[in-house]
Amino acid sequence: MVAVIGIGVSLGAYHYSLSLEQELVQREFVRLAELRAQRVQEAINQSAEVLQAFKGLFLSSQNVERDEFHHFVEAVLENRPELLAAHWAPEVGSSQRTAVEQELRAHQLAPLGIFDIATDARHPVRAPYRPEYFPIIYAEPAGMNSMVVGLDTYARPFNQDTIRRSGRYDQRVITPPFVLMQDPEGPRAVAIYQPVYRADMPLNSANERWAALRGYIILMVRPKILIDKISADGLPLSMALYDDEQGKLTAIYPVAATPQADSDDVAHFTLKVPGRQWKLEVRSASPEGNNHTALQPLMLLLALLALTMLLLVFLRRSYRDAQALAQANVGLVHRQLILDEMAYSDALTGLPNRYALFEHLEDALEVQRKQGSWLALCVLDLDGFKEINDQFGHQAGDRVLKITAERIQYEVRNGDIAARLGGDEFVILLTHVERREVVEQIAQRLLQALSKPMQVSEVKVAVQVSSSIGVVWFDQADDAEQVVQQADKAMYRAKENGKDQVVFWGS
Repeated sequence: MVAVIGIGVSLGAYHYSLSLEQELVQREFVRLAELRAQRVQEAINQSAEVLQAFKGLFLSSQNVERDEFHHFVEAVLENRPELLAAHWAPEVGSSQRTAVEQELRAHQLAPLGIFDIATDARHPVRAPYRPEYFPIIYAEPAGMNSMVVGLDTYARPFNQDTIRRSGRYDQRVITPPFVLMQDPEGPRAVAIYQPVYRADMPLNSANERWAALRGYIILMVRPKILIDKISADGLPLSMALYDDEQGKLTAIYPVAATPQADSDDVAHFTLKVPGRQWKLEVRSASPEGNNHTALQPLMLLLALLALTMLLLVFLRRSYRDAQALAQANVGLVHRQLILDEMAYSDALTGLPNRYALFEHLEDALEVQRKQGSWLALCVLDLDGFKEINDQFGHQAGDRVLKITAERIQYEVRNGDIAARLGGDEFVILLTHVERREVVEQIAQRLLQALSKPMQVSEVKVAVQVSSSIGVVWFDQADDAEQVVQQADKAMYRAKENGKDQVVFWGS
């Protein structure tokens, strides 16, 4: 009877512990897979946001020079290996083609002039006559990327829908995966298109935006490098990335990947990318099964004399495993907190970044809808910052941005939000401002504070900048993005009016 009871208890405890362990392993796999998917999504978002810096460059100058573009790309793409290259492809009419080709040949580029290539990225041929072209004229970093100078992006079939949607609706749009001309045998790449418009033309409709189109900033992304970079965290997971076009999955990386069905060790996540949808497949890379564990009931049956001891050892082992899983979970929670902080803070100034700003703005708009209070949003851009970067270098420029952030935080009220959008552009969200005079006073204080000389360690003399501020003061709004755009336009009017001043939207 003792032997029968001991065997029954041992078998029951074994099967219960085995199912519990499998459940914990499954839950841990799902958690790790979700963490991976979140990190991939954040990396994609950050890559796309790089285009905001390029957009600012082209908005600040109607004629960005080749050397200027080269130095800008060199700074922005530093330590971002997944961002393969940045191109500038202006709109070129047929009457302008000869002049553009002569200018490229003067730089010993594009021997064929404006050219086309096959879908497999081989066999370049001179482009036939077309009413308009979007050829790449700047391709950085140079080296292998120089061979794409002159390529008419609009002639590539998979680009046409992307280019039209991006230009007509003022959106960033990503292409389907394609073969690179620079490396036809290598992994596939994708391109993110950012439209740039002429400043003196209306942009109220799709047709007006297409007519005002100046060209495209094109950011080349190699998903393989992004996936490999995230996979280097040592977690026992492997990943495959697919382009999801209305349920049809096309492998991006690895190219030979085949989608698998959801199971205990395979999970799928939908990723939002500009203008498209990707599917991330996460698989468990742990060894399949632990065959020695399955032999334990037999070992327990054979060890009748040590049944009680074996049961205690088994329970103790299960307890240790649970503790190890709990400790691992604490570590993952800590790492998640660090990742969350990195995702919502600007690395240089410590201010909230664009994502955090829009969350605060959405919350403020919700409070406004309920209470009927007034809000003000100020977009602030430094005047003369580019000259400091050019004359004294990026380290001095970074120091100016840090001092600017400190002065802004000092001038705003408790409860107001100061954030950095990127580059030398900052945003201040003022809450509960029932009188316009309060907003004007704060804006004037900011102008005065930021115009004071700044002593930077890299420069022996003090440097000085001014600022242009655009303000939206409102008691009702539904769209956070629209409010930011209105303040941004007001800021540009302040620059056009002579800089170092405040302009209210609608005034």
